[in-house]
Amino acid sequence: MTLFICRSPVGALDTVKATLLGSLLFLDRNDLIREWHLAGGRSATAAALLAAAPAAGSRRNGLGTSQQQQQAATSGVMAITDPHPALQLLLSVDVSAVMAVLSEATFGWDAVETDLRAAAGKPAEQLESVLVATQVVVNAVVALLEAGRFQECHTSSQNSSSTSTGMHSSGATVALEYVIHLLAAGRVTVKPSFVLVLLQHIVNQAASTALDAVKAILQQQFVDIINVVGINLPGSSPEQQQQSPGGHSQQHQAGATPYDPAALSVQQAQQALQLASNAGFLLAAAAIHHAQEHYAAALQQYITLANKQLTQEQEQPQLQQPPSQHVDLLFSYIDKFLSSNDNSSSNSKAQTSRRAFLKAVLQQTVPLVRLNPAAAAALLLKHMSEQQVPVLLSLQQQPQLQFDFLKMSMRQAQALQSAQRAAAAAALGLGTQLTAATASSHQSSAAGGSAADAVTSATAAAAAERLLERSEVADMFVKLLAQFEPQGVLPFLQSHHNYNITAAIQACAAHGVSDGEAFLHERLGDVDAALQLHLNTLTAANVKLQAALAAGQLPLLQLQDTTLQKLGQLQVAADSSNTYYSSSSSSVGSMQADGGAGIQWGLGPLLDKLRAAQAEHQTATDSACAA
Repeated sequence: MTLFICRSPVGALDTVKATLLGSLLFLDRNDLIREWHLAGGRSATAAALLAAAPAAGSRRNGLGTSQQQQQAATSGVMAITDPHPALQLLLSVDVSAVMAVLSEATFGWDAVETDLRAAAGKPAEQLESVLVATQVVVNAVVALLEAGRFQECHTSSQNSSSTSTGMHSSGATVALEYVIHLLAAGRVTVKPSFVLVLLQHIVNQAASTALDAVKAILQQQFVDIINVVGINLPGSSPEQQQQSPGGHSQQHQAGATPYDPAALSVQQAQQALQLASNAGFLLAAAAIHHAQEHYAAALQQYITLANKQLTQEQEQPQLQQPPSQHVDLLFSYIDKFLSSNDNSSSNSKAQTSRRAFLKAVLQQTVPLVRLNPAAAAALLLKHMSEQQVPVLLSLQQQPQLQFDFLKMSMRQAQALQSAQRAAAAAALGLGTQLTAATASSHQSSAAGGSAADAVTSATAAAAAERLLERSEVADMFVKLLAQFEPQGVLPFLQSHHNYNITAAIQACAAHGVSDGEAFLHERLGDVDAALQLHLNTLTAANVKLQAALAAGQLPLLQLQDTTLQKLGQLQVAADSSNTYYSSSSSSVGSMQADGGAGIQWGLGPLLDKLRAAQAEHQTATDSACAA
């Protein structure tokens, strides 16, 4: 037979497959009896026993002698009942093998139910809908599962997990996983009540394994099924689908949410959510909340999962797992939804969903910034730039988070501006050190998250420019820089000019950022104050140096010529500063009178000691070489 099929004309194989599959699915019990009678021999005997056995659901006490009943039971004929008796007969031999053959035979095959019925000699005059072969097979398997017909079925690896119902026997497990695989892939549909059976089976499988990788696969199947099946929103019901006299549904007229009979009801969704919670499937719970448009609850599930992973990474750093995988998943989820429901959509339902989602995101600002400041800044810049300042203000009670978020926002803005300038220069054919590729790379590194990779739109760039130009943002940034990153204050002050100088001086003075404060005094023309700050800095540095030398923390013999030269320059600078102050400032003159003949800083004696030690060291080295 195999050789014949391989050499048969094109289409003959499909005809054979349609005949065999149609016979398995559409022949009933009487058809089997008739076929076996015609075959003769042992098949005719089996047909006689089958005909003598009571049909399923019959109240007869049985036909034939007790010996016939015993033979029938022994041969398994009495178990062959409608529906799909031929398929049951094959399944009773080996479920795994049968399901594998059916799966391979229907994969990529575009045959439909009418083809199968015609090939089996069971044509249908009229069908409400025409199903593909895979859906027909799944419908048959589901019917047998619900009827408990897998109780006596065997698999290649039979175990003792069977129950009296047959729904969770080893044969049923194979059938359930066959349906789950196809449903999760979106290739078939099943009625919502049976979806819960499949979800329950997934949860049971997860409870029976200790392997995280297996649990992750099972959870993904759960999530895929929820996404494929969908959930009806509150307010939608089958009654609302009744047609009005004009041919339009009442629901359509009222503008309500359409009801989908193939999707889970609100009550069924609650049952699915309970299953997900019992299994610890946070992503599955998030998928259910999202499908119900409970966006705040969905985000909370993602955030809980991300925090859980970060805690695990801190407590068990030896675990080999992708760093912050669920943190990236959280921001990817937000970015994906907002990108697919952008402001350009004319769909009022999509716009309503977007506004509800944005509200939920803004309510979770603090945990989002805490998890990844760069990705949070990128999301706001891309999707809700008008909320950047309100978000900054909402973080006032947590200045460290406020600084992290604002620093990333400023970095994003600067990267976008650089990219825009590079693009403009490239369009004009002008040479520039910052090429478009360099700007793009800088932008990606500044983003620090997958949600920031696409922050290249003109809208985002304009928002970035507005952020940099806002004086209240610049003032806030200077204050936070002085508190958390003082070495960054002076570069920012030198490269920006839209901050309040007086407020910046106060911030620098409060946190001891003398170089930034001196720079600001110079901008105001107060050179005396600026120079005094520099002198104070030199004095403090000199005290620390002397203390380090006295404590032996800086061995003299390790000082190089360049160090001595710098110290000499420092002494000259100190002498010059004293001369300037004695001639130009009465206040400094009084300081000079109180302190003696000029402020010598103690550097002169120290420098003499250093030079003497250096000379002594050099002499010792020369003597050793001569010897």
